[in-house]
Amino acid sequence: MDNNDVGYSSVAWDTYSPADGHPDDQAENGHLNNNQSNNLHSSLFASSDEDDDDLTDIAAVASSAILPAETSAWADEPLDSEVIDIHQSSTNTGHHGNGHSNGHDINVFGDDDHDEDEHSQNVYRSHAPGKAVKRDTARAMSDLSLSATAATQLANLAPMEITVTDAHREKEGSTDSFISYQINTKTPLKEFSGSNVSVRRRFQDFTWLHNVLSKDFPAAVLPPLPDKHRMRYVRGDRFSPEFVEKRRASLERFLKKIAVHPVLQRAESLRVFLDSRDWNTDLAQQNKRRQDDGRLDTIGDALLNAFAKIKKPDEKFVAMRDEVDKLEENLQGLEKLEQRILKRQEELEGDYREFGGAVAGLGNLETGITEPLHRFAHTVASYAKVMNDLSTREDAEFLSQIHECLAYCNSVKSVLKLRDQKQLDFEELSDFLQQQVSERDRLMSNGRLGGSASIGGFFQQKMDEIKGVDQERAKQEKLKRVAERIHELEDAVEKSNDISNAFSNETSKEFEIFQLQKTKDLRQCLLDYSAGRVEFFERGASLWDQVIPILESIHVDDDYNNADTAAQAAVMDAPDSTYSFLYFDTQGIVDPIRNLLALGDATWTQLYPQDWENEDQLDKSSVPFEVLPVLYVHSKDGSQTVTVAECKAIELYLAKKFHCLGKNTYEQALISSFVSSVASLWDDILYSAIALQASAEVKQEQLDLLLTKKVPTWVRIHEEHLKANGYSGHYVGDTISLADLRAAALVDIILRFPASSQLLTQEMTPGLLKVKAMVDQHPKIAQWRETELYKTLRSTRRSPSVPRPNCIRLNDRQGNKTGGQVA
Repeated sequence: MDNNDVGYSSVAWDTYSPADGHPDDQAENGHLNNNQSNNLHSSLFASSDEDDDDLTDIAAVASSAILPAETSAWADEPLDSEVIDIHQSSTNTGHHGNGHSNGHDINVFGDDDHDEDEHSQNVYRSHAPGKAVKRDTARAMSDLSLSATAATQLANLAPMEITVTDAHREKEGSTDSFISYQINTKTPLKEFSGSNVSVRRRFQDFTWLHNVLSKDFPAAVLPPLPDKHRMRYVRGDRFSPEFVEKRRASLERFLKKIAVHPVLQRAESLRVFLDSRDWNTDLAQQNKRRQDDGRLDTIGDALLNAFAKIKKPDEKFVAMRDEVDKLEENLQGLEKLEQRILKRQEELEGDYREFGGAVAGLGNLETGITEPLHRFAHTVASYAKVMNDLSTREDAEFLSQIHECLAYCNSVKSVLKLRDQKQLDFEELSDFLQQQVSERDRLMSNGRLGGSASIGGFFQQKMDEIKGVDQERAKQEKLKRVAERIHELEDAVEKSNDISNAFSNETSKEFEIFQLQKTKDLRQCLLDYSAGRVEFFERGASLWDQVIPILESIHVDDDYNNADTAAQAAVMDAPDSTYSFLYFDTQGIVDPIRNLLALGDATWTQLYPQDWENEDQLDKSSVPFEVLPVLYVHSKDGSQTVTVAECKAIELYLAKKFHCLGKNTYEQALISSFVSSVASLWDDILYSAIALQASAEVKQEQLDLLLTKKVPTWVRIHEEHLKANGYSGHYVGDTISLADLRAAALVDIILRFPASSQLLTQEMTPGLLKVKAMVDQHPKIAQWRETELYKTLRSTRRSPSVPRPNCIRLNDRQGNKTGGQVA
């Protein structure tokens, strides 16, 4: 058999068959061997040298998982290059058809009218067939071509398209809450109420379907269901969006595999599951019918010894089990390697986030290139997010499907074990029959009842003579009983042989179908993995492409007009400069700026946007970066004004001018680091506030993340530093700095949380609380807070009808300022 896909309309079975199969198959299909080595290119996936090694290992393991053990090369042609018509393939039976010597056929659908002995075993819900002709076991197990019977069954599949959508939480808020899923089915089967049907089912209904199919079709290799209460690769509870989506995808794959199974797709229980409008009533009827039907055990079932071993194992099924074991081993290796890669990606993602924070801190120091450096830091953070998306996708999709493949292998091994039990039935019944035949021959060869050369037999005969037992009559009665038992056992052995042969035949077909489905699943799984990697690198390249022009725009011209910058610097550095601060009349993020103006004994005016209530409608085109706040620095005579925009830039300028940025370069870097840390948590709090407008689940998720992880982590790190600084109430040395002002403002926000008593207490966080106290008690800041302007700012936002001094339009020149409150 050559290396081609086996395809057919209405069913998406794709497979790869190695070329070293049975020679008769090659002759019948008229194809030549076409195997050539072809490497999986891991360059697409490369992130580091260690990742290269792991991804190369994954490629090798994946190759072993898809290909049989005897084959190590990939087909030179693409998987979709050729398609064999399944109808044509089904006519090439060759030497490998499944025949039965007495003319009985296996009823694979179970709904035909057959009246057989009630003791016959079900195989695909069929009645016991006659003795099967032993199949040719010389064919290599690596030959994935379909047998004639399996090919015919697959060719007769009815189109059935199933999707699982719209996961919805029922009875939310109660202890009986559960998730239901909408199942949409498109099929021309007349047994359904329509060609397009939709129903809602919960997870336990899927479990019912799986259990019923396993009982009704014991020889079928059923696709696995996802775990009930937890999933290995998704964090969070069973109602989290990630968990629900992963389960939905797994349930959809479960139904799709059933829909392309030649027997299971026509099961009555599947039709009821997909089509029933009165589910509870139909479910009760289905369960009652199964309880009433029951199952009669045969003599073989009664004699089955679960611990016995088969005396004459069939090499074909031994090879099947070995192949499944090797597949499991390769899949487990694939799983382990991918978990290692995901762990390394998670660590690399964290490193990128720290790298971005460090660049942002550098931008705070380099005032001339602050904006480009901040944009670069934002790009690094976005790249880390893209990496997180990749890890999430591979975690939820790739590992999930590998886990399902492992569970699928367990289903195959369960069917193989059940087949062995059927063979063991036959062997033990045959042994018992042989014992009875030997007993009959012994009775007939001895003139006396059960004559024996043993001492026990001699005494038994003497006792019977004393009792007056008619030896001849007793012998005949025992012979009659033995003969009846032999007759019964002969029937049982024949039926057990029929059952064993039938089950073996069905197991062979099931294994062929499993091979096809397994190859299709792994092929698609690796294609999705590759597509995810391509998308990751494309998104990453796009991010870096966008930031390159920004970095190139940094001015490095040697002819730069130093005179202009000197004049502007003189205005900013002059001790008698005055200031106008344009922002809303609120506290919060700009508290450190106003406190710095107070610490510097600066003369400044508070300006407000005229239509500040409608912030989204403001015309901000006249201010730098089109955002607030803005600080205008005026020369003493009012002839020159320098504009400084953005909170961080304003803070950095004022802190440096008023000696709140450390005494040396080291202290400046240390202060900037903690200022950046405060800013990061501040952004998280603002994001959580925005999330409060989202759904209840998103809101709770963001609040939990903030209160249980982000804030406690931030508090711990800062408290440790303050302790190392001797609990002086300052981040650096014994003087107030920008880090103190920023931290005090944030602590004030945290203290307003409902759960603040669990986050900040005198016992747990004496350092942070002392920093806030030192800022609040500073004489100049305390004096500023006694002014009328501060008291106005501390009040809530007033009605738009209430007049406010010093309102300006944003498109006014910064020089057109009015007099106002001066700190």
